Amino acid sequence: MKKILILTAYYYPGFRSGGPQQSIMNMVEIFGNKCDFYILTHNHDLGIEKPYRNIQSDTWLEVGKAKVYYCSNNIYSFKFLKSFDGFDKYIM
Repeated sequence: MKKILILTAYYYPGFRSGGPQQSIMNMVEIFGNKCDFYILTHNHDLGIEKPYRNIQSDTWLEVGKAKVYYCSNNIYSFKFLKSFDGFDKYIM
């Protein structure tokens, strides 16, 4: 199965970023049985610096048909992104 890494500033359970977040969620739901989706995102919602409750940061978590990495602010960096290898596609 193809491994696809998606980089997005905000993702579920956030809702403040609107359309792009919803589009990614829909894509994962539709194609999640054909591709392995990995999503790299912040651990908080747009305009709010406090991390999501009940979601562990800085580790891969299964969220629906995707694996999601909710990054704390101090780890979300270009150097960190370079550590990801082995993906067939990258979407930013």
